[in-house]
Amino acid sequence: MKDELGNLSDFLKSKIRVSIVVNGESLVLDTGEEKLLTERVKTLVKKFLHQRGLAEAYRVIEAKEVVRVAKRKHGEKRKAGKKRRAPSPYDTLPYFFPNRP
Repeated sequence: MKDELGNLSDFLKSKIRVSIVVNGESLVLDTGEEKLLTERVKTLVKKFLHQRGLAEAYRVIEAKEVVRVAKRKHGEKRKAGKKRRAPSPYDTLPYFFPNRP
């Protein structure tokens, strides 16, 4: 991911018109007077990871005014959304009327 910092910086500059400084292994966004939501930055970083095919190896964590990219633990998988439960047999079986002609 270290070699992708420059690409991530360019990607973020094109999407959210702010100045970005590469500081070691981190990016510092200078928003000036403009308020920038960390949710927006997190979404853009996730989009970048997906486009580069790195979404399976890295995850994005948001905390107050910091957005971190962390390597996934071995065996940890991405959540594919909400899983639905199977309907109970009572919901799927037709109702039986035993005493009807």
